[in-house]
Amino acid sequence: MSQETAAPLISIITVAYNDRDNLEATIKSVLAQDCPDFEYIVVDGNSSDGSQALIEQYAAGITRWVSEPDRGIYDAMNKGTRLARGTFVNYLNAGDVFAGPHTLRAVQAALEARPDIDVLYGRALNRMEGPEEVRYEKGKPITRDTLFTEIPFCHQAMFFRREVFLSQGGYDLQYRVIADYAWTVGYALGERGLEGFQFMDEVIVEYLDGGFSFKNMRLAAREKLRLARKHHSGRYLIANYIGFASLYIKSVLIPLIARGNLLGAYRRWKYRKAPKPATS
Repeated sequence: MSQETAAPLISIITVAYNDRDNLEATIKSVLAQDCPDFEYIVVDGNSSDGSQALIEQYAAGITRWVSEPDRGIYDAMNKGTRLARGTFVNYLNAGDVFAGPHTLRAVQAALEARPDIDVLYGRALNRMEGPEEVRYEKGKPITRDTLFTEIPFCHQAMFFRREVFLSQGGYDLQYRVIADYAWTVGYALGERGLEGFQFMDEVIVEYLDGGFSFKNMRLAAREKLRLARKHHSGRYLIANYIGFASLYIKSVLIPLIARGNLLGAYRRWKYRKAPKPATS
C-alpha cells in the first residue's frame, strides 16, 4: 500500500453505515491485496454498531477514514472521492470483496497498459444466499444499446479517473439509487463517448445480492425512466419504458418468491432430470 508521500495510482473507497460485520469482510479483502500502489479510505456514516471501533482496529492499514453523518450512500462516496489522492478511484462498499488477493495487481497492469482511458470496468460475481445459493456474473462490454437500455455493469467493478469523475460533478444526489448509472450515462454522452471506457474481462469483485439498489428496486425503476426521459428519445426511450415495467414487476414478485422459497422450487423443477422412456 502506498504511503502518504506519493500519490497512488488507485484509491479504494469503502462507505458503510451500521454494517459492522460486512465492513470487516471488506476491510480484510482490501488489506489482503498484494498490489503496492493503492491507498484505502473508509467513510462511515456515524454508525452506532461498533463500526468505528472496528475501523480503529484496522487503522494501521487504512490511509484515511472519517465517521460523520452524511446524506446517503452517494454523498458518502463523493466525500470519499474528495479525500482520495489516487489517479483512479474504486468504490468497494461494506459487504463487497475483491475476487482474490491479486485482483488489484491485475487492475494496476490494465490501467498502466491503457493510460488514455477514464473508466476501467470488469465483471462482478453476484451471490444470492438462501437454502440453495445462486451465483451469477454481471458485467459485459458497454455499447450504446446496452448502456442506454439496461445497466450492464456493477459500480463495484469500475475504476474511475478521479479528476474526470469530479469534473463532472461526482454523483448527482438527486438520484438516490442510480446515481452511479446516471454518471456513467452522462460521461458516455460527452465528448469522448465510449472511447474512454476499457473492459477488463475478469471477475473483479464478489458482492452479496440484496444491496442498496436491490432493496430500492421500485425507486430505481422510476429514476432510470426519469434519466431516460432527460437524455433519450425514440427506441431508447421506448426500451426504457419497457424496462421500467419489467423492473416494477420484479420489485413485486421477488419478495413474494423469497418469502415462499419458490426460487429453490423453480430451480429444482428447471433442472430436474428428464424421465426415462418407458420400456416395452
